[in-house]
Amino acid sequence: MVTFNFAAEKAGDESKTQAVVGASTVSYQWTDDDISNLKLFTVDGSSLTEVASPIITKVSPTRLTISATVPEAATYTFRAILAREYYAKGQPIVSKYQSPKTDNYDPKGDILFSDDKVVVTDGTSSGELLLTFDRKVAVTQMTLKGLPEGEKISRIDITSTKGLVGYYDGTSIVETADSNTIVLSYNNEEIPASGEFPVFFTAIPNSEQNLVVKVTTDAKTYIKPSFGPLTFEKGYFLQFGATMPAGVAPSGTWNRVTSAAQLADGDVIVITNTAATKALSTTQNDANRSSVSITASSDKTRLTDVGDDVQRIVLEASGENYYLKVGDKYLYAPSSSANQLKSSSQSTASDNGKWKVTYSEEIASIVAQGTSTRKVLQYYSSSGLFSCYETASQTAVAIYKFDPTVWNLKSLTVSSAPTKTTYKNGDDFDPSGLEITATFEDNASIRSDRVITIPLEELTFSPNVLSVAETKVQVSFLGKTVDVTGLTVNPCVYKVISTLDKVQAGSYLIGSNNSDTFAASTSFYLWDGTIASDSELKGVSSTWDNTDSDFSTVTGVASVVLESAGSSNVWYIKVGDKYLAGAAAVLSLQDAVFPWTFINDGTKEGVYFQNTEGDNTTTISRYGGTLAAKAYNSTTKYKGLFLFKKL
Repeated sequence: MVTFNFAAEKAGDESKTQAVVGASTVSYQWTDDDISNLKLFTVDGSSLTEVASPIITKVSPTRLTISATVPEAATYTFRAILAREYYAKGQPIVSKYQSPKTDNYDPKGDILFSDDKVVVTDGTSSGELLLTFDRKVAVTQMTLKGLPEGEKISRIDITSTKGLVGYYDGTSIVETADSNTIVLSYNNEEIPASGEFPVFFTAIPNSEQNLVVKVTTDAKTYIKPSFGPLTFEKGYFLQFGATMPAGVAPSGTWNRVTSAAQLADGDVIVITNTAATKALSTTQNDANRSSVSITASSDKTRLTDVGDDVQRIVLEASGENYYLKVGDKYLYAPSSSANQLKSSSQSTASDNGKWKVTYSEEIASIVAQGTSTRKVLQYYSSSGLFSCYETASQTAVAIYKFDPTVWNLKSLTVSSAPTKTTYKNGDDFDPSGLEITATFEDNASIRSDRVITIPLEELTFSPNVLSVAETKVQVSFLGKTVDVTGLTVNPCVYKVISTLDKVQAGSYLIGSNNSDTFAASTSFYLWDGTIASDSELKGVSSTWDNTDSDFSTVTGVASVVLESAGSSNVWYIKVGDKYLAGAAAVLSLQDAVFPWTFINDGTKEGVYFQNTEGDNTTTISRYGGTLAAKAYNSTTKYKGLFLFKKL
């Protein structure tokens, strides 16, 4: 066994954001979280294999030591990676969902790769090697300007014309599905007195980014519809400002009106077609009003996205009728000879600008009360215009009224437990079937609480990997948490390795159930580490318990160690201080290492081992009898040879 010692040092003077603080820079500081999330890998092309249990020690705030043990004298390429989240093993990801602080980005969005260190060892320690780290993400500080003092930010959505998130596959960036949006969650951070709020986030490097920023506070929603282009460069810290436009409507709910009795003087409404796919816009198109696309909930009871280009209409009561005020003008039906809808002063609009609203089976009718005969406000789908007609000959309209209530998150509840509640030590938590409901209360405490189910993709789970010591999962959403309990994690269990992509260096049992599949039988023979004859591995009978993922007995069974032979799926099989070897269908245990190629032909579960020496092929697989495995010279008798890893 050979131990390597590395010094891990961040080159250059920089803070985590590489920002200048005052008149000086701040050196990179290693934190306890950094140490717990730093992993060491051996590199083979684009394939990364994690080095088991490296010892990481913080020597100073800017310097670490990493000690790693490898099995033998060989050539190794090492790479250290600091990341909080992984798309798959060795593939660190920039998350779509980040929760930054007001003075720094969310660490789970950071990715650092060390330079690769190629080490050739003759079996002794190679001394201290310096690892310097390179940041793979772009770090950004966007300062939001023009925001009112004291409002509380709950969420910021950043959408780009290009990818913002993705993972590193070892050599390049791979964008993930829906990679054009980053969602930043805040725990009701107040906007400072200056009205400027610093927003930190990380993103994958990309150029020519044109952004849309949506800021949700406890009082309003602000939308910056487009600015840029910006370039996010790998390893660089970008600072820029974004002045948010004033006058954007306050946050709240746009609810569908189903009765005229629900309308009152001063209400703010929008007018849509009945399908709630088009809304009357702020743009006057000659003698008519244009439309813009809009999104509603699936049941059409509320609008889910109302942009700045949707016309907000204020109701001004006139008896039982209403003026429809748009800005400082009023909508009216101007003609008896053409289908028109214009806006003008209240005096010009006169009675043609007074509208009577009635309902029939929850369908709205908006009719001007003046002398113009073309006075029924409707939507003409062919032209995409809102106009006035003599009769109800076009698409009817719907009215959505704004409810200015601000809904604050009160609590989270587990309303439905996850489908999977029993795990093995080291399994990933599976949230399938889990339902988390969020209870919101209004800011005025005059309405009943609102309860909704939160989509799984908007929740954060901790921990993601379960162990005997971690049998509950904490679920987080917008600063609130709830525990998922009732989970069982079985200790001292075995995990069956039946496919090549799950094979890693480490200790295993080797066994077989004399079947093409793992579940075909509960009777197993496990190798005891000896050669029964020139061509057979001696087996010990045992019983697999599907419930506990365990064996009834493992007495006399050998624990073998797989050591990488330097190529994909090529391994040394070590038992005690000997290595399993084979030639011309004759097996032996020897002092020297011996390479076996692990194979799965895709027709059956499990693996078998093969070595070619000259014209002789030695294959170890299982076929009949009572022994764990048997060697064959040329014809493969391939059935259910499995690896079992103790967790």
